[in-house]
Amino acid sequence: MLLKQRGLKVVGVYMQNWDSFEETGTCTSDEDYKDVVGVCNRLKIDSIRVNLVKEYWARVFSVALDGYEKGYTPNPDILCNKEIKFGCLVDKLKALIPSPESHRTWFATGHYANVDRYVDNDGKIRTRLRRGKDGSKDQSYFLSGISQTQLEKIVFPLGDLYKKTEVRELARRNHLQTAKKAESFGICFVGEKKKFSNFLSEFIPTRKSGPEPLIKSALDYKTVIGRHSGMFSRTIGQSAGVTFNSEKWFVAYKDLDSNTMYAVPGHDHSLLYTQKVFLDSVHWIGSPPPTSSLATLSYQIRHLETPKTCSLVNEPNGEWAVLFHQPVYGATPGQYIVFYDSDVCLGNAPISRVQTGFRL
Repeated sequence: MLLKQRGLKVVGVYMQNWDSFEETGTCTSDEDYKDVVGVCNRLKIDSIRVNLVKEYWARVFSVALDGYEKGYTPNPDILCNKEIKFGCLVDKLKALIPSPESHRTWFATGHYANVDRYVDNDGKIRTRLRRGKDGSKDQSYFLSGISQTQLEKIVFPLGDLYKKTEVRELARRNHLQTAKKAESFGICFVGEKKKFSNFLSEFIPTRKSGPEPLIKSALDYKTVIGRHSGMFSRTIGQSAGVTFNSEKWFVAYKDLDSNTMYAVPGHDHSLLYTQKVFLDSVHWIGSPPPTSSLATLSYQIRHLETPKTCSLVNEPNGEWAVLFHQPVYGATPGQYIVFYDSDVCLGNAPISRVQTGFRL
Protein backbone atom coordinates (compact mmCIF):
# COMPACT_ATOMS: atom_id res chain seq x y z
CA MET A 1 0.00 0.00 0.00
CA LEU A 2 2.80 2.43 0.89
CA LEU A 3 4.57 1.64 -2.37
CA LYS A 4 1.39 2.05 -4.40
CA GLN A 5 0.80 5.43 -2.79
CA ARG A 6 4.20 6.45 -4.18
CA GLY A 7 2.95 5.68 -7.68
CA LEU A 8 4.80 2.39 -8.10
CA LYS A 9 3.42 -0.69 -9.82
CA VAL A 10 3.08 -3.41 -7.17
CA VAL A 11 2.45 -7.16 -7.35
CA GLY A 12 1.69 -9.14 -4.19
CA VAL A 13 3.68 -12.34 -3.66
CA TYR A 14 2.79 -15.25 -1.37
CA MET A 15 5.64 -17.64 -0.57
CA GLN A 16 4.65 -21.14 0.56
CA ASN A 17 7.43 -22.98 2.39
CA TRP A 18 5.59 -25.77 4.19
CA ASP A 19 3.01 -28.29 3.00
CA SER A 20 0.18 -28.05 5.52
CA PHE A 21 -1.57 -30.98 3.88
CA GLU A 22 1.22 -33.29 4.95
CA GLU A 23 1.67 -32.09 8.52
CA THR A 24 -1.26 -31.44 10.83
CA GLY A 25 -1.11 -28.45 13.16
CA THR A 26 1.29 -26.48 10.97
CA CYS A 27 0.98 -23.28 8.96
CA THR A 28 -2.41 -22.72 7.43
CA SER A 29 -1.06 -21.85 3.99
CA ASP A 30 -4.40 -21.83 2.18
CA GLU A 31 -5.96 -19.51 4.75
CA ASP A 32 -2.91 -17.24 4.61
CA TYR A 33 -3.09 -17.11 0.83
CA LYS A 34 -6.76 -16.14 0.98
CA ASP A 35 -5.71 -13.18 3.14
CA VAL A 36 -3.08 -12.25 0.57
CA VAL A 37 -5.64 -12.35 -2.24
CA GLY A 38 -8.11 -10.33 -0.16
CA VAL A 39 -5.57 -7.60 0.60
CA CYS A 40 -4.39 -7.48 -3.02
CA ASN A 41 -7.98 -7.23 -4.27
CA ARG A 42 -8.59 -4.38 -1.85
CA LEU A 43 -5.49 -2.58 -3.14
CA LYS A 44 -6.38 -3.46 -6.76
CA ILE A 45 -3.09 -5.16 -7.48
CA ASP A 46 -2.23 -8.61 -8.87
CA SER A 47 -0.99 -11.46 -6.69
CA ILE A 48 0.99 -14.63 -7.33
CA ARG A 49 1.72 -17.73 -5.25
CA VAL A 50 5.18 -19.31 -5.33
CA ASN A 51 5.64 -22.84 -4.00
CA LEU A 52 9.05 -23.32 -2.41
CA VAL A 53 8.26 -26.37 -0.26
CA LYS A 54 11.01 -28.55 -1.80
CA GLU A 55 13.61 -25.79 -1.63
CA TYR A 56 12.75 -25.02 1.98
CA TRP A 57 13.03 -28.67 2.95
CA ALA A 58 16.43 -29.07 1.29
CA ARG A 59 18.06 -25.76 2.20
CA VAL A 60 16.54 -24.94 5.59
CA PHE A 61 14.64 -27.72 7.31
CA SER A 62 17.13 -30.53 6.56
CA VAL A 63 20.06 -28.33 7.55
CA ALA A 64 18.36 -27.35 10.80
CA LEU A 65 17.47 -30.98 11.57
CA ASP A 66 21.10 -31.97 11.12
CA GLY A 67 22.09 -29.30 13.63
CA TYR A 68 19.46 -30.31 16.18
CA GLU A 69 20.49 -33.95 15.87
CA LYS A 70 24.04 -32.93 16.81
CA GLY A 71 22.73 -31.11 19.87
CA TYR A 72 23.19 -27.64 18.37
CA THR A 73 20.71 -24.76 18.46
CA PRO A 74 20.34 -23.60 14.83
CA ASN A 75 18.19 -20.69 13.65
CA PRO A 76 15.89 -21.67 10.73
CA ASP A 77 14.66 -18.07 10.37
CA ILE A 78 18.13 -16.77 9.51
CA LEU A 79 18.63 -19.66 7.08
CA CYS A 80 15.23 -19.06 5.47
CA ASN A 81 15.92 -15.39 4.76
CA LYS A 82 19.31 -16.17 3.27
CA GLU A 83 18.44 -19.26 1.25
CA ILE A 84 14.74 -18.93 0.46
CA LYS A 85 13.15 -15.50 0.78
CA PHE A 86 16.09 -13.50 -0.57
CA GLY A 87 17.50 -16.45 -2.52
CA CYS A 88 15.18 -18.91 -4.28
CA LEU A 89 12.14 -16.64 -4.18
CA VAL A 90 13.92 -13.63 -5.68
CA ASP A 91 15.50 -15.85 -8.35
CA LYS A 92 12.09 -17.24 -9.34
CA LEU A 93 10.55 -13.78 -9.46
CA LYS A 94 13.40 -12.46 -11.58
CA ALA A 95 12.69 -15.19 -14.12
CA LEU A 96 9.15 -13.83 -14.49
CA ILE A 97 10.27 -10.27 -15.21
CA PRO A 98 10.84 -9.21 -18.84
CA SER A 99 14.45 -8.16 -19.45
CA PRO A 100 13.66 -4.49 -20.23
CA GLU A 101 12.04 -4.13 -16.79
CA SER A 102 14.52 -6.10 -14.68
CA HIS A 103 16.82 -3.16 -13.94
CA ARG A 104 13.96 -1.13 -12.46
CA THR A 105 12.29 -3.91 -10.48
CA TRP A 106 12.71 -4.09 -6.71
CA PHE A 107 11.76 -6.65 -4.07
CA ALA A 108 9.92 -5.27 -1.03
CA THR A 109 9.13 -7.10 2.22
CA GLY A 110 7.50 -6.12 5.50
CA HIS A 111 10.60 -6.65 7.63
CA TYR A 112 11.30 -4.08 10.32
CA ALA A 113 14.74 -3.10 9.09
CA ASN A 114 16.34 -0.47 6.87
CA VAL A 115 18.62 -0.37 3.86
CA ASP A 116 20.68 2.61 2.84
CA ARG A 117 23.15 3.23 0.07
CA TYR A 118 26.41 5.16 0.21
CA VAL A 119 29.55 5.75 -1.84
CA ASP A 120 32.68 4.08 -0.50
CA ASN A 121 36.27 5.33 -0.71
CA ASP A 122 36.66 3.75 -4.15
CA GLY A 123 33.62 5.58 -5.51
CA LYS A 124 31.47 2.44 -5.58
CA ILE A 125 27.85 2.41 -4.42
CA ARG A 126 27.46 0.09 -1.44
CA THR A 127 24.42 -1.12 0.48
CA ARG A 128 24.08 -1.37 4.26
CA LEU A 129 21.56 -3.16 6.45
CA ARG A 130 20.38 -1.08 9.40
CA ARG A 131 18.10 -1.63 12.34
CA GLY A 132 14.41 -0.75 12.02
CA LYS A 133 13.06 2.41 13.64
CA ASP A 134 10.82 0.40 15.98
CA GLY A 135 13.47 -1.15 18.21
CA SER A 136 10.95 -3.48 19.81
CA LYS A 137 10.30 -5.07 16.40
CA ASP A 138 13.72 -4.75 14.75
CA GLN A 139 14.39 -7.79 12.54
CA SER A 140 17.93 -7.09 11.36
CA TYR A 141 19.11 -10.05 13.48
CA PHE A 142 17.19 -12.45 11.21
CA LEU A 143 18.42 -10.68 8.05
CA SER A 144 22.08 -10.80 9.03
CA GLY A 145 22.89 -13.74 6.73
CA ILE A 146 21.99 -12.06 3.46
CA SER A 147 24.66 -10.70 1.15
CA GLN A 148 25.53 -7.30 -0.28
CA THR A 149 24.29 -8.52 -3.67
CA GLN A 150 20.96 -9.68 -2.22
CA LEU A 151 20.48 -6.29 -0.53
CA GLU A 152 21.05 -4.22 -3.67
CA LYS A 153 17.47 -4.51 -4.94
CA ILE A 154 15.67 -4.76 -1.59
CA VAL A 155 13.23 -2.27 -0.07
CA PHE A 156 11.85 -2.33 3.48
CA PRO A 157 8.98 0.22 3.40
CA LEU A 158 8.10 -0.20 7.08
CA GLY A 159 11.58 0.02 8.54
CA ASP A 160 12.02 3.75 8.85
CA LEU A 161 8.47 5.02 8.62
CA TYR A 162 6.23 3.32 11.11
CA LYS A 163 6.08 1.66 14.46
CA LYS A 164 4.07 -1.54 14.73
CA THR A 165 1.01 0.15 16.22
CA GLU A 166 1.00 2.68 13.38
CA VAL A 167 1.09 -0.12 10.81
CA ARG A 168 -1.93 -1.76 12.43
CA GLU A 169 -3.79 1.54 12.40
CA LEU A 170 -2.86 2.16 8.76
CA ALA A 171 -4.21 -1.27 7.80
CA ARG A 172 -7.40 -0.67 9.79
CA ARG A 173 -8.07 2.71 8.20
CA ASN A 174 -7.69 1.17 4.76
CA HIS A 175 -10.00 -1.73 5.63
CA LEU A 176 -7.40 -4.46 5.04
CA GLN A 177 -8.67 -7.82 6.28
CA THR A 178 -5.37 -8.59 8.02
CA ALA A 179 -5.56 -5.50 10.26
CA LYS A 180 -6.62 -7.57 13.27
CA LYS A 181 -4.84 -10.78 12.34
CA ALA A 182 -2.72 -12.17 15.18
CA GLU A 183 1.04 -11.98 14.79
CA SER A 184 2.91 -15.15 13.96
CA PHE A 185 5.52 -16.11 16.55
CA GLY A 186 8.02 -18.92 16.56
CA ILE A 187 8.85 -21.31 13.76
CA CYS A 188 6.10 -21.70 11.15
CA PHE A 189 6.32 -25.43 10.58
CA VAL A 190 5.97 -26.37 14.25
CA GLY A 191 2.51 -24.93 14.82
CA GLU A 192 1.42 -22.96 17.87
CA LYS A 193 0.04 -25.85 19.93
CA LYS A 194 2.94 -28.23 19.55
CA LYS A 195 5.94 -28.54 21.86
CA PHE A 196 9.08 -28.01 19.79
CA SER A 197 11.00 -31.01 21.16
CA ASN A 198 8.01 -33.27 20.44
CA PHE A 199 7.89 -31.94 16.89
CA LEU A 200 11.60 -32.64 16.36
CA SER A 201 11.28 -36.15 17.76
CA GLU A 202 9.02 -36.98 14.79
CA PHE A 203 11.93 -36.35 12.41
CA ILE A 204 15.02 -37.26 14.44
CA PRO A 205 15.24 -41.01 15.07
CA THR A 206 15.84 -42.27 18.60
CA ARG A 207 19.17 -44.01 19.08
CA LYS A 208 18.56 -47.75 19.32
CA SER A 209 22.18 -48.59 20.10
CA GLY A 210 25.22 -46.91 21.58
CA PRO A 211 25.60 -44.98 24.84
CA GLU A 212 22.59 -44.43 27.08
CA PRO A 213 20.99 -40.95 26.98
CA LEU A 214 22.23 -39.79 30.37
CA ILE A 215 22.32 -36.51 32.24
CA LYS A 216 25.39 -36.31 34.48
CA SER A 217 26.74 -33.80 36.94
CA ALA A 218 29.21 -31.36 35.35
CA LEU A 219 30.83 -31.04 38.78
CA ASP A 220 32.32 -34.54 38.92
CA TYR A 221 31.54 -35.84 35.39
CA LYS A 222 30.24 -39.18 36.69
CA THR A 223 27.20 -38.79 38.94
CA VAL A 224 24.10 -39.72 36.93
CA ILE A 225 21.20 -37.45 37.82
CA GLY A 226 18.73 -38.35 35.08
CA ARG A 227 18.06 -39.25 31.44
CA HIS A 228 17.27 -37.11 28.41
CA SER A 229 14.96 -37.72 25.44
CA GLY A 230 17.42 -36.63 22.76
CA MET A 231 20.34 -34.23 22.49
CA PHE A 232 17.98 -31.82 20.72
CA SER A 233 15.50 -31.76 23.60
CA ARG A 234 17.40 -29.30 25.80
CA THR A 235 19.70 -26.41 25.00
CA ILE A 236 22.53 -24.86 27.02
CA GLY A 237 21.23 -22.87 29.97
CA GLN A 238 17.84 -24.55 29.85
CA SER A 239 16.39 -26.63 32.67
CA ALA A 240 17.56 -30.22 32.47
CA GLY A 241 14.15 -31.29 33.74
CA VAL A 242 15.81 -32.87 36.76
CA THR A 243 15.68 -32.18 40.49
CA PHE A 244 18.59 -33.75 42.35
CA ASN A 245 19.60 -33.23 45.97
CA SER A 246 16.60 -30.89 46.30
CA GLU A 247 17.92 -28.55 43.57
CA LYS A 248 16.86 -27.93 39.99
CA TRP A 249 19.63 -28.63 37.49
CA PHE A 250 20.44 -26.83 34.23
CA VAL A 251 22.28 -27.97 31.09
CA ALA A 252 25.87 -26.69 30.99
CA TYR A 253 27.18 -28.57 27.93
CA LYS A 254 26.70 -31.70 25.84
CA ASP A 255 28.90 -34.53 24.60
CA LEU A 256 27.43 -36.01 21.43
CA ASP A 257 29.83 -38.97 21.29
CA SER A 258 28.81 -40.23 24.73
CA ASN A 259 25.18 -39.11 24.26
CA THR A 260 25.48 -37.25 27.56
CA MET A 261 24.23 -33.92 28.82
CA TYR A 262 26.16 -32.37 31.70
CA ALA A 263 24.23 -30.22 34.13
CA VAL A 264 24.82 -27.99 37.13
CA PRO A 265 22.66 -27.08 40.13
CA GLY A 266 20.98 -23.68 40.04
CA HIS A 267 20.06 -21.23 37.29
CA ASP A 268 23.03 -18.92 37.96
CA HIS A 269 25.86 -21.43 38.22
CA SER A 270 29.16 -20.10 36.85
CA LEU A 271 29.41 -22.90 34.26
CA LEU A 272 26.28 -21.59 32.56
CA TYR A 273 28.19 -18.41 31.64
CA THR A 274 31.15 -17.86 29.37
CA GLN A 275 33.21 -15.03 27.92
CA LYS A 276 34.65 -16.98 25.00
CA VAL A 277 33.16 -18.77 22.00
CA PHE A 278 34.63 -19.84 18.66
CA LEU A 279 33.49 -19.39 15.05
CA ASP A 280 34.67 -21.36 12.02
CA SER A 281 34.16 -18.34 9.76
CA VAL A 282 32.30 -15.02 9.66
CA HIS A 283 29.82 -13.84 7.05
CA TRP A 284 30.20 -10.11 6.41
CA ILE A 285 27.37 -8.40 4.54
CA GLY A 286 29.80 -5.90 3.07
CA SER A 287 33.58 -5.60 3.33
CA PRO A 288 35.08 -6.92 6.58
CA PRO A 289 35.62 -4.18 9.15
CA PRO A 290 39.19 -2.91 9.57
CA THR A 291 41.21 -4.95 12.05
CA SER A 292 41.38 -2.02 14.47
CA SER A 293 37.59 -1.99 14.87
CA LEU A 294 37.41 -5.70 15.74
CA ALA A 295 38.56 -4.89 19.27
CA THR A 296 35.13 -3.47 20.09
CA LEU A 297 32.07 -4.67 18.21
CA SER A 298 28.46 -4.70 19.31
CA TYR A 299 26.79 -8.09 19.15
CA GLN A 300 23.63 -10.05 19.88
CA ILE A 301 23.25 -13.80 20.23
CA ARG A 302 19.47 -13.53 20.54
CA HIS A 303 16.81 -11.52 18.77
CA LEU A 304 15.92 -8.25 20.54
CA GLU A 305 18.35 -8.70 23.42
CA THR A 306 20.22 -5.58 24.53
CA PRO A 307 23.39 -5.27 22.40
CA LYS A 308 26.66 -5.79 24.26
CA THR A 309 30.30 -5.48 23.24
CA CYS A 310 32.93 -8.04 22.35
CA SER A 311 36.32 -8.42 20.67
CA LEU A 312 36.82 -10.59 17.60
CA VAL A 313 40.23 -12.28 17.28
CA ASN A 314 41.50 -14.32 14.33
CA GLU A 315 43.28 -17.37 15.76
CA PRO A 316 46.41 -18.92 14.18
CA ASN A 317 44.41 -22.03 13.16
CA GLY A 318 41.96 -19.89 11.15
CA GLU A 319 39.19 -19.92 13.74
CA TRP A 320 37.70 -16.74 15.11
CA ALA A 321 37.52 -16.29 18.87
CA VAL A 322 34.86 -14.00 20.30
CA LEU A 323 35.77 -12.50 23.66
CA PHE A 324 32.69 -11.15 25.42
CA HIS A 325 33.39 -8.11 27.56
CA GLN A 326 30.78 -9.37 30.03
CA PRO A 327 29.82 -12.98 30.87
CA VAL A 328 27.11 -14.38 28.60
CA TYR A 329 24.47 -16.85 29.74
CA GLY A 330 23.62 -19.95 27.76
CA ALA A 331 25.77 -19.50 24.65
CA THR A 332 25.47 -22.67 22.61
CA PRO A 333 26.90 -24.20 19.41
CA GLY A 334 24.75 -23.47 16.36
CA GLN A 335 23.42 -20.24 17.84
CA TYR A 336 24.03 -17.19 15.64
CA ILE A 337 26.04 -14.24 16.87
CA VAL A 338 25.24 -11.08 14.90
CA PHE A 339 27.66 -8.16 14.78
CA TYR A 340 26.78 -4.46 14.66
CA ASP A 341 28.46 -1.08 14.32
CA SER A 342 25.95 1.22 16.00
CA ASP A 343 22.72 0.50 14.06
CA VAL A 344 24.49 -1.05 11.03
CA CYS A 345 24.29 -4.85 10.86
CA LEU A 346 27.70 -6.10 9.77
CA GLY A 347 27.08 -9.84 9.46
CA ASN A 348 26.87 -13.04 11.45
CA ALA A 349 28.33 -16.44 12.26
CA PRO A 350 27.05 -19.62 13.90
CA ILE A 351 28.92 -20.48 17.10
CA SER A 352 31.00 -23.61 16.50
CA ARG A 353 32.04 -24.27 20.08
CA VAL A 354 31.85 -22.72 23.53
CA GLN A 355 34.56 -22.52 26.17
CA THR A 356 32.31 -23.38 29.09
CA GLY A 357 32.78 -21.27 32.21
CA PHE A 358 35.63 -19.20 30.72
CA ARG A 359 36.35 -15.81 32.27
CA LEU A 360 38.67 -13.06 31.05
